[in-house]
Amino acid sequence: MGTPVIAIMGPGGQARVTLDAALAAGIEVTGLLDDSARTDYFGIPVVGTVVDWRHQHGAEFILGMSDAWQRVRLGETMLAEGRVIRRVLHPSAWVSPFATLGEGVCVMHGASVHPDAEVGDFTVINALSSVDHDCELGRGVSLGPGVTLPGTVRIGEHAALGAGVVARPGVTIGPKAVIGAGAVLTRDVPEGETWAGNPARSLTSAPGRG
Repeated sequence: MGTPVIAIMGPGGQARVTLDAALAAGIEVTGLLDDSARTDYFGIPVVGTVVDWRHQHGAEFILGMSDAWQRVRLGETMLAEGRVIRRVLHPSAWVSPFATLGEGVCVMHGASVHPDAEVGDFTVINALSSVDHDCELGRGVSLGPGVTLPGTVRIGEHAALGAGVVARPGVTIGPKAVIGAGAVLTRDVPEGETWAGNPARSLTSAPGRG
């Protein structure tokens, strides 16, 4: 029998999307940890709650929760204790052999990561998103479906981009920034700000800015 693989679920649909991608990639998930009342997902049994991960001796893990802060915090704790966190790459995704992926990265169906891109630990790249050459994504970044990042875009840790965001080459998005769905980024986004629109403007700036 091979090494057991346990997927850690969470509220919302992201965990199910991640689990679906893992199964499509041929990963034999043997059990799930989940805090809801569900007993299974896709026929795979829930064997405990999230806090029970330490009792899964010898197991490797997939982190499916959508909350990036929880994903990073739990992932770093696991790594510090010597646990293995699997990457999930949907078979229809393209990841260049010259790209760099951190621990626990998930790349969903139809997404692409191109040469010399660097993707930080526990980042999620959702369906049909494109991360082009020389992009740098920090820890715990979340890209919604259909995000387009041309070359040399830099994104700080814990930033979240909604579905269909498009960035100009060379744009920098600060840590913890939130970009609304469909936004077109033509300039840098400061840390912690929320931007939306075409062209995107700050929704959190002081009067007279943005």
